Amino acid sequence: MKLPKEVKFILETLEERGYEAFVVGGAVRDSLLGIKPLDYDLTTDALPDEIVAIFKRKVDHIYKIGKDFGTISLVIKGKIIEVTTYRIESEYLDYRRPEKVEFSKKLVDDLKRRDFTINALCFNKDYIDLVGGLKDLKEKQIRAIGDPNLRFTEDALRILRAIRFASKLGFEIEEETKKALFENKALLNKIAIERVQEEFNKILVSKNASKYLEEYFEIFTIFIPEIEVFKSYDQSNPHHQDDLLIHSLKVVNLVPNDLVLRLAALFHDLGKPKTRKMDDGIARYLGHARVGADYASLILKRMKYPNQVIKDVLVLIERHMIRLEVANLKRLISKIGLVNTKRLIYLLRADKLSLGRDVSFLDRKLEEVEKLEKEEAIISLKELKIDGNDLIKLGFKGKEIGKALDFLFSAYLGNKVENDKEKLIKYLGDAYGQKRKEKKSISKKG
Repeated sequence: MKLPKEVKFILETLEERGYEAFVVGGAVRDSLLGIKPLDYDLTTDALPDEIVAIFKRKVDHIYKIGKDFGTISLVIKGKIIEVTTYRIESEYLDYRRPEKVEFSKKLVDDLKRRDFTINALCFNKDYIDLVGGLKDLKEKQIRAIGDPNLRFTEDALRILRAIRFASKLGFEIEEETKKALFENKALLNKIAIERVQEEFNKILVSKNASKYLEEYFEIFTIFIPEIEVFKSYDQSNPHHQDDLLIHSLKVVNLVPNDLVLRLAALFHDLGKPKTRKMDDGIARYLGHARVGADYASLILKRMKYPNQVIKDVLVLIERHMIRLEVANLKRLISKIGLVNTKRLIYLLRADKLSLGRDVSFLDRKLEEVEKLEKEEAIISLKELKIDGNDLIKLGFKGKEIGKALDFLFSAYLGNKVENDKEKLIKYLGDAYGQKRKEKKSISKKG
């Protein structure tokens, strides 16, 4: 395992002072999987105050915010490296954090308190495995350290972390650990929804999201009960052979790896059960896009997603029944933006692909949008190459100015005139000249 020089410096410095020190956790796991680690966590038998004393004049800065739990953050050339003392944790009273920690001089004590075996591997000159992590890594499985029920009652967020690691790595969850996930799933209600959302997002944008969303569906319904109805929901429509869950997960799998798109894909048909109407044995779902957006809004707000994410997801759900063959792309872009227009086409494409339909028309629409993007097509009235001051010089006054600008923007969106100042002025003059002629003609007839 090739270590950054900053990490090697910390390990060597601690060893020179007579302490043990190892890289531990995700960095070791990822390196063994051929994945470049994003950060490095170190564990040592040196106490927090000893770590501070050793590195006080050797690093750029020291953060002591995690000192009570044994963690000291060392800053070297802008990189933050956490060094944590071996520790034994007391009882967890809030299903998230231990009431207190005791420091230890034994590496095994520290590793036994961790979540999964593949996250308890260590490295310093060689790999160290005291809990069976190398075997589980080779067998591509997620296994809790020790009693899985105890691990999940200590920290209920580990339930979602297990699924997240499995989905990220394409691993299976070991049977006893899997059983404990389901037995303890209700404990997720004890966890702050922001933390649940964070783990759920990572699962949702993983390469293998659909597989794990289906396999652990009961767990996700703990915090999104609105989707419980999806399972085995017969859509009773010749165009939909799959139940609502399988269809939704197929769409999730077929859209690009983008959080907004994945959320929209999962929730796009949320309004179907509420709007179902039977007609000669066939179910119709008129207005389900609007109703689905309302339900999705409740879910996303409850889970405390950022306002912009909520807004973007709802835009896609509301419009996922749009008929793009008759839609004006420029007008659509002006309403929902370039990024969301592309997202919408991806969503429609995935929806049709899930039904086995041809999507070449949508591919062409995507090409049109990308062409408009390259041409820097304007998406708001403010981007017109003519403004109110230009119209005042042309003799327009008061409300006429706003009406004329709206008229020109609409003409541009309708491909009647280019966004060129001279052409816009000419188009405006011709149009208003024609209007004056029509008014005079009506006046004479009167």
